[in-house]
Order: sequence, then C-alpha cells, then structure tokens
Amino acid sequence: MQIYSYQKISDDYTTYTAQGSEESPVQELCTIDGTTYFYGPDELPPQPEKITVVPVVLTEELRTAIKAASPMCQLSYRRTKARIRERYSQEDETFLARIGVGQALGVYQMSPGEMQELADYQAFVEEQRAWGREQRELIGL
Repeated sequence: MQIYSYQKISDDYTTYTAQGSEESPVQELCTIDGTTYFYGPDELPPQPEKITVVPVVLTEELRTAIKAASPMCQLSYRRTKARIRERYSQEDETFLARIGVGQALGVYQMSPGEMQELADYQAFVEEQRAWGREQRELIGL
C-alpha cells in the first residue's frame, strides 16, 4: 500500500477519480492546491484515461500537510482525545502537568500517590496515542 496523487478532471457529465477494486479499495486522504492524495494498493487497476495517477515520495513536509488537511487524520486525533477524556478531564490533565513540571523543576515534591497517579496517567495516554498512530498508519501516514 502506498500514497498516490493526481488531479481530478471533470467534464459536463463526470468527475474522473482514482479507482481501486473491491479487493483493494483506494481511500482518498485530501486535496491540497488542486492535487488529490489517496492511499491505495501497490498495484492499481487501470485508471480513467483522463487522469494521471503517480506514486508520491512522502517527505516529512508533505506528510504534515496531508495530516493537517485529511478529514480521516483529523478524526483519528479527535477520537484519540475522546478516548483520553473518557478517563481524564482537562482539569485532571492540567493538574498532572502542573505537578509533573513542578517536580521536574524542583519546586514541588510529589507524594507517592501522586507519583503513581502521574505514572498511570502517562501510561494510559501513551496507549491512546499509540492507538491513534496505528489508525493513521492504516492509511499510510
């Protein structure tokens, strides 16, 4: 699987888009400056003659731009945040950040219970972030 790009072409009757197959569908990621990016199989089926599909060399700059423009990526970020919010409120996170920074700067001494709470929080959040990264990896990002 890899990321491709092309420019959609329309005539009076049709908008020509990249095609996958039932076994290997393509997933449109976003359109940036008139170029549409999608994730699809290494071997694409024949494409409409009016469009030219090319494999993308995914630089870090392009990856960042696609992530910012892709509704699928934005959904994965929202779902990751929602998964965290199921267990920790914004106030909880602010408190834990405050005591963690205070401890790191030497201006606050955490109790053993707070240290365990912070460790539990951090482990949970990292699990959720890993889940989010896995979701984006499923679409090549």
